[in-house]
Amino acid sequence: MNMEYSENEVKWIYNNTEYKYEVSEIEFASDMSQCLYIEMIQDGIYEYKLVDFEGKDICSYNENSRLKIYDMDGCSHESNLEDINDILFFGR
Repeated sequence: MNMEYSENEVKWIYNNTEYKYEVSEIEFASDMSQCLYIEMIQDGIYEYKLVDFEGKDICSYNENSRLKIYDMDGCSHESNLEDINDILFFGR
């Protein structure tokens, strides 16, 4: 996949369509087998996002142990976890 990122956006092409995901303070972004992984700093706190190839949020978590999981309608469900070690994405 052809993907580029800058401080404020990630751009990629999927199924011959160009997509752009805009968010501030991007530190790193990479494509994985089934989604995009984005690291950013929000208000001095690292946040990590998984985004599908059509630009829809899958989940995000941060250093304060806040986990957000997005459903198919884009609604988020939040939890505060004491210790998040890893997130594994199985696909939809």
